[in-house]
Amino acid sequence: MNWLENVKNIKKEKGLTNESLSKQSEISLGTLNKLLSGATADPKLSTLLALAKGLDCSVDEMLTGSAASKALRLSSNEAPDGPSIPEQSAAIRPQRLRA
Repeated sequence: MNWLENVKNIKKEKGLTNESLSKQSEISLGTLNKLLSGATADPKLSTLLALAKGLDCSVDEMLTGSAASKALRLSSNEAPDGPSIPEQSAAIRPQRLRA
């Protein structure tokens, strides 16, 4: 499957219209229609990032259709595993040196 078929499948799974995807991705409807028709064969990275945002998926998932990338994708409400960085207290914040 190519990236365009993956995008169309994700769009269909999520029940999105071109109009709703255009609004969610902030891609103009004309540009989106060109992408989905295949008229734009080599889209810019910024367009792919916006499209992934509108589809609520990773760019990897969008380009490869990989189920593994779906499992690895973190929602915006989840924090990755690993140590967290504590807030700096006022006592250890860097101070400006005075000349």
